[in-house]
Amino acid sequence: MLLGFTSASAAVEEAALVIDRIQAGDWQAQGLRLKLSLTGKKSELQVSRLNLPAPVGELQDIKILCAKLRLDAAVLDCPKAQFHLKASVLEQPEFTGGFRYQMVSQKLQFHLDDVPIGETRVRVSARLEDSIWWAELEAPGLSLSGEDGKFASDKLALTLKARVQPVPTGDWNFSIEVGALRGQAYAEPVFLDFAKAPLRAEFAGRWGSEQKQLVMESMRIQQPQVLRATGSASLDFKAAKRLQSLHMQIDEAVMPGVYSSYLQPFLIGTTLDSLETQGRITGSVGFAGGEAEHVRLKLKEVYLDDKKKRFALYGLQGSVNWSAKVGAKAITQLGWEGGNAYKLDLGPTQLRLSTAGRDMRLLEPMHLPVLDGRLDVRRLELLAMGTDSMQVAFDGELSPVGMERFCRALGWPVFGGTLSGTIPTLEYRDGSLTVGGTLAANVFDGRVEIDSLRLEQPFGSLPRLSADMTMRRIDLKSATSAFSFGRIEGRMDGDVKNLRLLKWKPVAFDGRLYTTPDDDSRHRISQRAIENIANLGGSGAAGVLSRGFLRFFEDFGYDRIALGCKLRDGVCQMAGLEPHRSGGYYIVKGSLLPRIDVIGFATRVNWDGFVEQLKSATKSE
Repeated sequence: MLLGFTSASAAVEEAALVIDRIQAGDWQAQGLRLKLSLTGKKSELQVSRLNLPAPVGELQDIKILCAKLRLDAAVLDCPKAQFHLKASVLEQPEFTGGFRYQMVSQKLQFHLDDVPIGETRVRVSARLEDSIWWAELEAPGLSLSGEDGKFASDKLALTLKARVQPVPTGDWNFSIEVGALRGQAYAEPVFLDFAKAPLRAEFAGRWGSEQKQLVMESMRIQQPQVLRATGSASLDFKAAKRLQSLHMQIDEAVMPGVYSSYLQPFLIGTTLDSLETQGRITGSVGFAGGEAEHVRLKLKEVYLDDKKKRFALYGLQGSVNWSAKVGAKAITQLGWEGGNAYKLDLGPTQLRLSTAGRDMRLLEPMHLPVLDGRLDVRRLELLAMGTDSMQVAFDGELSPVGMERFCRALGWPVFGGTLSGTIPTLEYRDGSLTVGGTLAANVFDGRVEIDSLRLEQPFGSLPRLSADMTMRRIDLKSATSAFSFGRIEGRMDGDVKNLRLLKWKPVAFDGRLYTTPDDDSRHRISQRAIENIANLGGSGAAGVLSRGFLRFFEDFGYDRIALGCKLRDGVCQMAGLEPHRSGGYYIVKGSLLPRIDVIGFATRVNWDGFVEQLKSATKSE
């Protein structure tokens, strides 16, 4: 310590003391100049540079005015002072406080009463004793906004207590207690409302100044009705992945608080980003080497309901056990009491999964009630999840589901019958979904089979689907009973070859619907059905029915029906049963008396117009 002394003026009203440097432990002051009033006026202390421990660091150009300054061989004391300090975090450079420095013991203590940070005044007090810093901060309503928009607070009531001590290696040991009792805070992407859920947290660990490493040997978080957890963590601020390790023991995570505060911000853009939640979760999570290491959770009475009405699960319970180690024996067991998927009611079920690395496999068949039927899943695999090479495999069987309930659930026109069938192996690989067999369903007392099904880029902006489809012995009475298209009785087959869909809209196919060969069931067709078929084919049959004695008949017998469309470039090339002598083609070939035939004359039809005409014909009255 170097001292210089300047004599008082001629009137001896003022003394000046110049100190080049004061250093004690982990703090240092340089360029001190003290103007000491000898007449009771304010004394002035100037400090060109003050170095304090992190995170405060270096402060410059400090000016302190002291009304009652005490200076002797033992102490430098100013209980009431006015500070002038320039710093980027301060809204104004002036604030009040006081300080005391004991020369022999090198004890330093100070308090700042109204530090202007943001839109509020913060109180800070600290003391240095035996190389240990104790500090406290109280902010009754802190409002801040970071320049990059990644941090902000609004009327945040914050308290902080800290103990910081240097160690021989040059590092710092610390223990911190934080309380956030009111207000709001945002740290990208997490937003917290402490008025609804006050937070108290404790941290203890070590800061490596040279290595830029933060080791939190212990952490404790308490947020009633949101989260109670303990753990440890380490961060490397020089590494690309700052979070080097994290181990958290979750004593209790409460929905919906923990979802809305800590989970939802990281789920934006996924199917889980808009949920109503309830329930409780306990367990642990771990990170190592900047990567997730394990997740072990127990779920109790968890409720998940998608606000976008895509799915819901009720009474979800069980355990989630995931390990990053490939081949690890990590088994997840879950069950739920009920739920829905796109308004289809799901019953209670249990499932057992292997969950290790990026792979998930169903370990035993799952039986899932769907409406009044059941989906039996024999195989379910998701491999390389979260990568461009993700693969999915699935096969199962759907036992009969009543079409009436199915239609009501989806908001369709209600018709009878059942839906059932087999779901062969579905595989998702290299951005394409393929079916390794025939996808079959029993519907309208007939059977529908889909072959060569391939779906490319199902999650992209331009999904493409290709398939072949056959329909056999469809009961037309069941199929047409729900629509105002008109009633048709009999059996019908259909073939759709080379079907191509782009963004879920047909762009090409070769399709034909026709009466099932050798069908010996009753063949009847209503007036309304004849009118709508005639309009589709450009026939004049509708006009014939509106006049003459035929208008008195509700339905007619027919021999066969057929209608075909070959779609290319937005145009449907129409065809029917067989040519008619008029140059058209039979769509409906009548039988018995009174007989009526429906002849089509349109050979090329705009596809979009055809679809709109069909929609209009099938709208329920």
